[in-house]
Amino acid sequence: MYKLWQLLSKPFIPHKEEQHEEATLDAQPDRGLPSFHYQLPPSLTAPPTQDQRTRNVVNVYPQVRHAQAPSPSPRVAYRSSVIASERSQDTSKWIEPVEHSIAVLSADAWNMLKPVEWEALGGAVEQRTINIPYGRTGADVLFGKRRHVLRLIQRKATGVHIQLQGTKLHLEGPKQRIHRLLDFLDHLNARVGRSRCDYVIVRCNGPQLASKLERIDTLFKNKSGTPPFDQCQVVPVEELHFTLAKIRGQPSPSLIKEVADTFYRIAQQLDKQHFMNSFILDRIAFETDRSKNALAICSSDPENPVSKLKTLCKTHFILKDDVTFTRQIHMTIVKAQESIRARGIEDVELSAVLLDDIRNDFLGPLLVESFVVSRDIKSMLTNTFRHVTYSTFKIL
Repeated sequence: MYKLWQLLSKPFIPHKEEQHEEATLDAQPDRGLPSFHYQLPPSLTAPPTQDQRTRNVVNVYPQVRHAQAPSPSPRVAYRSSVIASERSQDTSKWIEPVEHSIAVLSADAWNMLKPVEWEALGGAVEQRTINIPYGRTGADVLFGKRRHVLRLIQRKATGVHIQLQGTKLHLEGPKQRIHRLLDFLDHLNARVGRSRCDYVIVRCNGPQLASKLERIDTLFKNKSGTPPFDQCQVVPVEELHFTLAKIRGQPSPSLIKEVADTFYRIAQQLDKQHFMNSFILDRIAFETDRSKNALAICSSDPENPVSKLKTLCKTHFILKDDVTFTRQIHMTIVKAQESIRARGIEDVELSAVLLDDIRNDFLGPLLVESFVVSRDIKSMLTNTFRHVTYSTFKIL
């Protein structure tokens, strides 16, 4: 009875139970216990990478194999982009390949395989085997790791059997078509591949340029029987230029694209009236026996339009260590097949054959015509290094 009386006399506190329940709900779980959290597989939460896509879909979740099909074939997307570019005549509108390339492609290169011009090419059937520059890496960059670019070329280059075995390209077909195809591959490689050096040059034109250069050529040919003139050649009119800048080091497609974009903006913003004045080249810049560039000429006017362009462009590349501008703007007009000094010939002045009336204005009045960005690449057409135009920006 006494125990019953103690139990009944204890005061009743109803809210203690609630506090206990609340404390139970607020309690932190024991960190030592294993926890089970469901997490969606990577293939469902984020786009898989190229290397992971097949492994995740097939091995881990076979039940969703059809739902997780790979993205559309890059070959189809690439083909549609190229076809679209062929319909556009605006070569400043570039298209970007779907994969395996960090550069851009313009319609210019693919226009070399246009059916109208391509079908007109013929010649005797020949076979050629070409080594792809820079081996397997060069082939992957040029044709894509899946070879989707190669398949596109095979469809466009009708009449030529094209087969890639490792790093060798086997061609069989009419001579003119093979020549055009290799020229096309060089231009395509200039867009996506590596180069030895890249250049920014300025081309000029003038009413007397061709005739005056022909006269200089005649004077050198008259001396062709006398060393070292027998090894000298006057530069063709279509190759005459001023070298404005060089991109040194290991030029990459991304760097040359950035440089080309900058010069495109410069050409668009130029006050062209400041560069419309004609100028003459009336001074010998150098003649040397140490280089293949044997004789070069320049202007005595420091305010000539090409020098103005150099001063203007340098301000856009102050922070670019890879881009170096030519110290003295000059135009090479005579090249030697090899160094004159290497042939043991000394005290030779090539300019001695030039008459005084030629020295007054070597090529007559000139006008700036265009910027040209070119790349010195390992050519599949010539099997040597070759300058291939990357972009041209008209000034006039």
